[in-house]
Amino acid sequence: MMFFLVLILAFIQNTISFNTLPPSLPNYDYKIPKWAKNRFKHNKLSKTQLKKLKTRMKHKQQQSIITNNTEISEFNDNYNALIACGLPLGLLQN
Repeated sequence: MMFFLVLILAFIQNTISFNTLPPSLPNYDYKIPKWAKNRFKHNKLSKTQLKKLKTRMKHKQQQSIITNNTEISEFNDNYNALIACGLPLGLLQN
């Protein structure tokens, strides 16, 4: 009985102390140099460049999607695997 009382008190103390302590956020006093800020601004993409990049990525994903068909032959299955992995087609040998 005493063990459960101590266990309950320890649990209550732990929850109270956990909720009342302020979160300890890291405080960095490092300042970014001006040359680095200029590089960040220089490397920033415009909205049109972001749109072009997104469309290229979507197009690339659509090309890499392989439809699953239960009637695919072994040759077509090997071909699809090589295309998905980006391997040369010279690996297809009969």
